[in-house]
Amino acid sequence: MSENVTTHNDEVRLYELGINLITTLEDKIKTDFEGVKNIIKKHGAEIKSESTPVAIPLAYTMIKNVDSRNLKHRAASFGWVKFESTPDKIELIQEDLDLNVEILRYVILKTTEDANTTAEAIAEILTKRVDSDDRKKKSDDVEEVEAEEVAEAEIDEAIEELVEEVEESKE
Repeated sequence: MSENVTTHNDEVRLYELGINLITTLEDKIKTDFEGVKNIIKKHGAEIKSESTPVAIPLAYTMIKNVDSRNLKHRAASFGWVKFESTPDKIELIQEDLDLNVEILRYVILKTTEDANTTAEAIAEILTKRVDSDDRKKKSDDVEEVEAEEVAEAEIDEAIEELVEEVEESKE
Protein backbone atom coordinates (compact mmCIF):
# COMPACT_ATOMS: atom_id res chain seq x y z
CA MET A 1 0.00 0.00 0.00
CA SER A 2 1.65 3.21 -1.11
CA GLU A 3 0.49 6.73 -0.41
CA ASN A 4 1.11 9.79 -2.45
CA VAL A 5 2.85 12.24 -0.16
CA THR A 6 2.86 15.74 -1.55
CA THR A 7 5.74 17.96 -0.60
CA HIS A 8 5.77 21.64 -1.31
CA ASN A 9 9.47 21.73 -2.18
CA ASP A 10 8.63 22.24 -5.84
CA GLU A 11 6.41 25.25 -5.13
CA VAL A 12 7.99 28.48 -6.38
CA ARG A 13 8.19 31.20 -3.73
CA LEU A 14 9.36 34.79 -3.71
CA TYR A 15 12.51 35.46 -1.67
CA GLU A 16 14.58 38.52 -0.93
CA LEU A 17 18.32 38.47 -0.43
CA GLY A 18 19.58 41.43 1.62
CA ILE A 19 23.32 41.72 1.31
CA ASN A 20 26.27 43.72 2.65
CA LEU A 21 29.24 43.63 0.30
CA ILE A 22 32.68 44.40 1.72
CA THR A 23 33.64 46.91 -0.93
CA THR A 24 32.46 50.49 -1.08
CA LEU A 25 34.22 51.22 -4.41
CA GLU A 26 31.57 51.92 -7.03
CA ASP A 27 33.10 49.90 -9.90
CA LYS A 28 33.79 46.89 -7.69
CA ILE A 29 30.27 47.03 -6.21
CA LYS A 30 28.78 46.42 -9.67
CA THR A 31 31.09 43.47 -10.35
CA ASP A 32 30.55 41.87 -6.94
CA PHE A 33 26.77 42.38 -7.16
CA GLU A 34 26.70 40.70 -10.59
CA GLY A 35 28.57 37.78 -9.03
CA VAL A 36 25.88 37.48 -6.35
CA LYS A 37 23.10 37.57 -8.95
CA ASN A 38 24.92 34.89 -10.97
CA ILE A 39 24.94 32.62 -7.89
CA ILE A 40 21.16 33.00 -7.66
CA LYS A 41 20.65 32.34 -11.39
CA LYS A 42 23.04 29.36 -11.30
CA HIS A 43 20.54 27.49 -9.13
CA GLY A 44 17.61 28.11 -11.47
CA ALA A 45 16.10 31.08 -9.64
CA GLU A 46 14.51 33.91 -11.58
CA ILE A 47 15.43 37.44 -10.51
CA LYS A 48 12.33 39.65 -10.25
CA SER A 49 13.74 42.95 -8.98
CA GLU A 50 16.84 44.40 -7.38
CA SER A 51 18.33 47.47 -5.81
CA THR A 52 21.97 48.09 -6.61
CA PRO A 53 24.13 48.28 -3.47
CA VAL A 54 25.08 51.66 -2.04
CA ALA A 55 27.76 52.44 0.54
CA ILE A 56 26.52 52.69 4.14
CA PRO A 57 28.21 53.15 7.50
CA LEU A 58 27.77 50.15 9.77
CA ALA A 59 26.25 50.62 13.22
CA TYR A 60 29.17 48.69 14.68
CA THR A 61 32.47 47.27 13.49
CA MET A 62 32.11 43.87 11.86
CA ILE A 63 34.90 41.33 11.56
CA LYS A 64 35.30 38.95 8.63
CA ASN A 65 37.93 36.25 8.55
CA VAL A 66 39.68 36.18 5.17
CA ASP A 67 42.78 34.03 4.57
CA SER A 68 43.21 33.43 8.32
CA ARG A 69 43.16 37.18 9.03
CA ASN A 70 40.41 39.04 10.88
CA LEU A 71 39.55 42.15 8.90
CA LYS A 72 37.52 44.92 10.54
CA HIS A 73 34.86 46.75 8.55
CA ARG A 74 33.10 49.97 9.52
CA ALA A 75 31.30 50.43 6.19
CA ALA A 76 29.76 48.18 3.56
CA SER A 77 27.58 48.34 0.46
CA PHE A 78 23.97 47.33 1.03
CA GLY A 79 21.63 46.07 -1.69
CA TRP A 80 18.94 43.49 -2.28
CA VAL A 81 17.65 41.05 -4.88
CA LYS A 82 14.15 39.58 -5.08
CA PHE A 83 13.96 36.24 -6.79
CA GLU A 84 11.66 33.30 -7.29
CA SER A 85 12.91 29.87 -6.37
CA THR A 86 11.86 26.58 -4.90
CA PRO A 87 12.69 26.07 -1.20
CA ASP A 88 15.06 23.18 -1.95
CA LYS A 89 17.39 25.52 -3.90
CA ILE A 90 17.78 28.04 -1.06
CA GLU A 91 20.30 25.92 0.84
CA LEU A 92 22.43 25.57 -2.33
CA ILE A 93 22.31 29.33 -2.88
CA GLN A 94 23.35 29.90 0.76
CA GLU A 95 26.28 27.50 0.42
CA ASP A 96 27.60 29.45 -2.57
CA LEU A 97 27.03 32.81 -0.86
CA ASP A 98 28.96 31.54 2.18
CA LEU A 99 31.97 30.85 -0.07
CA ASN A 100 31.99 34.36 -1.58
CA VAL A 101 34.70 36.38 0.22
CA GLU A 102 33.24 39.67 -1.02
CA ILE A 103 30.12 39.24 1.14
CA LEU A 104 30.27 40.61 4.65
CA ARG A 105 26.78 39.47 5.65
CA TYR A 106 23.53 38.39 4.02
CA VAL A 107 20.03 37.26 4.85
CA ILE A 108 17.43 35.45 2.73
CA LEU A 109 13.78 36.03 3.62
CA LYS A 110 10.43 35.03 2.18
CA THR A 111 8.80 38.22 0.92
CA THR A 112 5.94 39.72 -1.07
CA GLU A 113 5.79 41.64 -4.34
CA ASP A 114 4.88 44.94 -2.71
CA ALA A 115 7.82 45.15 -0.29
CA ASN A 116 10.16 47.32 -2.38
CA THR A 117 12.31 49.85 -0.54
CA THR A 118 15.36 50.94 -2.50
CA ALA A 119 18.84 50.41 -1.11
CA GLU A 120 19.34 54.19 -1.30
CA ALA A 121 16.33 54.80 0.98
CA ILE A 122 17.51 52.14 3.43
CA ALA A 123 21.05 53.58 3.36
CA GLU A 124 19.66 57.03 4.19
CA ILE A 125 17.73 55.62 7.16
CA LEU A 126 20.77 53.67 8.39
CA THR A 127 23.07 56.68 7.99
CA LYS A 128 20.74 58.84 10.07
CA ARG A 129 20.55 56.11 12.72
CA VAL A 130 24.37 55.74 12.89
CA ASP A 131 24.83 59.54 12.98
CA SER A 132 22.25 59.77 15.75
CA ASP A 133 23.99 56.99 17.70
CA ASP A 134 27.34 58.77 17.26
CA ARG A 135 25.87 62.05 18.56
CA LYS A 136 24.37 60.20 21.53
CA LYS A 137 27.72 58.54 22.27
CA LYS A 138 29.44 61.93 22.14
CA SER A 139 26.86 63.48 24.48
CA ASP A 140 27.25 60.49 26.81
CA ASP A 141 31.01 61.08 26.75
CA VAL A 142 30.49 64.75 27.66
CA GLU A 143 28.20 63.81 30.54
CA GLU A 144 30.75 61.25 31.72
CA VAL A 145 33.59 63.82 31.61
CA GLU A 146 31.45 66.36 33.49
CA ALA A 147 30.62 63.72 36.08
CA GLU A 148 34.32 62.88 36.43
CA GLU A 149 35.18 66.57 36.87
CA VAL A 150 32.52 66.96 39.56
CA ALA A 151 33.70 63.81 41.26
CA GLU A 152 37.30 65.04 41.17
CA ALA A 153 36.29 68.41 42.61
CA GLU A 154 34.40 66.70 45.42
CA ILE A 155 37.37 64.43 46.11
CA ASP A 156 39.77 67.38 46.14
CA GLU A 157 37.50 69.23 48.56
CA ALA A 158 37.24 66.19 50.83
CA ILE A 159 41.03 65.77 50.80
CA GLU A 160 41.55 69.42 51.71
CA GLU A 161 39.11 69.07 54.63
CA LEU A 162 40.92 65.95 55.84
CA VAL A 163 44.30 67.68 55.58
CA GLU A 164 42.96 70.64 57.57
CA GLU A 165 41.56 68.29 60.23
CA VAL A 166 44.90 66.47 60.51
CA GLU A 167 46.80 69.77 60.79
CA GLU A 168 44.37 71.05 63.44
CA SER A 169 44.72 67.84 65.44
CA LYS A 170 48.53 68.23 65.41
CA GLU A 171 48.31 71.65 67.02
